[in-house]
Amino acid sequence: MGITHFGSISAFDEGYYVGKKDEEIKVIDSNGNLIKGLNIASGNIGTSTVNAVVTIPAMSIVTDVLVKINSAYSAGATIDIGDATDDDGFLPNTSITEGTPGVYGGTVATRGAYLYDSTNKTSLRKFYATATDIKATVGGSPTAGSATIYVVYIKLA
Repeated sequence: MGITHFGSISAFDEGYYVGKKDEEIKVIDSNGNLIKGLNIASGNIGTSTVNAVVTIPAMSIVTDVLVKINSAYSAGATIDIGDATDDDGFLPNTSITEGTPGVYGGTVATRGAYLYDSTNKTSLRKFYATATDIKATVGGSPTAGSATIYVVYIKLA
């Protein structure tokens, strides 16, 4: 696999791009033309019930949402990732093992209705015309635990 380095961003032959957290990642074709800019935003959560994790700017498309359990949540804890319309639209608690540190949401079929169509078995994207908060809802009244939510999106305007 060939790798080309552009500052903090690396381009792999397969089209994967790696950059630092909370920065725009620009995808460039072989002629040097900008294809799209991906943004990665993140926020930390603890045991509070509802956490506004990230505000997605107007005219943006969310492409991926991941949760990293940094320290295990106490027994009975649940975490859903969504917005004000659908609290588990990005990642339902059934796809997260809150008591086990690790990264969840990387498997397409485990994502919520905003990112996966379980009937047609296809990936989806969520468009926001106005600025919108992505929220984490923590249930089960945990006394311990922490996580980081990562939201990948494309700003269209």
